[in-house]
Amino acid sequence: MSAEAPADSTNYLDRRPAFVPMLFVAIVALIGAGQMPIEYYDFLRAVMISGGLLLVAHAIASGKYGWIALGLPMSIIWSPGSQISFDRPVWQLLDIAAAIAVLVAGTMIPAAKPKPDPDGGWTLPWAWWKFAGVAVLVGLFLYGGLTQPDYSGLDYID
Repeated sequence: MSAEAPADSTNYLDRRPAFVPMLFVAIVALIGAGQMPIEYYDFLRAVMISGGLLLVAHAIASGKYGWIALGLPMSIIWSPGSQISFDRPVWQLLDIAAAIAVLVAGTMIPAAKPKPDPDGGWTLPWAWWKFAGVAVLVGLFLYGGLTQPDYSGLDYID
């Protein structure tokens, strides 16, 4: 490795690696604000938990710690283990607000900067797919361990 810092990429997705995953989370949340089959909301919860954890990981890696204040509560609110229950209009509002917030976060959180290591080279941050993989696995583990779906014949949430 050279003693010179790696050049900044001009590619938007390299500069904002949280954008694409947060765009996915936002789309899932916006769809959830509509009238969907009850099974969709299990998927929504899993995505919101994983998305919140991914947001926290990107915030920590980039040094933008303020975004933890969005990612952590997001993971808790949509967690089945939290036993948070709202009426349908409140969940719709939360879905829309979360979609907007994660889109803003995805555009505002920069990529982590390479750090000099003791050997005179540079330590590069994790690639986006490593963050995503860890966040999804942890989110699915938490989701799967905290919920036992019982739909009782429901087709839609009222």
